[in-house]
Amino acid sequence: MGEWVHELYIKQGSIWEHTPPLDCSWYWRNLNGLKMKMRRRYY
Repeated sequence: MGEWVHELYIKQGSIWEHTPPLDCSWYWRNLNGLKMKMRRRYY
């Protein structure tokens, strides 16, 4: 599953430093929002 995410959205770099594009799906925006909540809690 992780490979298609890198190929489609991230391309290079880290998931933690990725900023979703404005034209991405609501699902991807919500996943990135969850990522930010996790980052604040654990870092």
